Amino acid sequence: MDAQPQTIPEADKTLPLTAKTAAIYLLFAGITSIPLLFVAPSPEFLAQPPAARAGHYTREIILDLAFVVAGIAVLRQRTWARKLGVIVLIISALHGAFAFARGFARGAPSPKILLIGFLVVGAWNALWIYFIVSTTPRRCHTKRLTMRCSELRKRSRAGRLAGMGKG
Repeated sequence: MDAQPQTIPEADKTLPLTAKTAAIYLLFAGITSIPLLFVAPSPEFLAQPPAARAGHYTREIILDLAFVVAGIAVLRQRTWARKLGVIVLIISALHGAFAFARGFARGAPSPKILLIGFLVVGAWNALWIYFIVSTTPRRCHTKRLTMRCSELRKRSRAGRLAGMGKG
């Protein structure tokens, strides 16, 4: 007598506008950043050893691909999408703040410029993190899991009660 899994109403499957916007931002940022990575590198960057340049390119490409995966996952309402989106945005904020400060200072940034870079990039990414965390429809996954968990609890109670009478 297994209960059939209940379907989620269509109203719970819709993605809020802010979550769609955040997903589109993640996709856009990831897709456009890869080709821009190779456009007009600075003379300082070209003076670095090839291994350092390869490491920089690899880090940026992996981060951009993670942006794309997170954007697709948010659009498809995967249960792990929120975590991936938040992690990618936090890592991006750390790397982006240094890049922002270096570009703003046109060289090595002072501690004041570095702090401003962290505030600006941190606030920007915090906005996208808020959109992902507050509006991603965890309810559609949570309802299904809650229904399953409550059914398991009922079976567990019934099994314990049945076992108590057999002793």
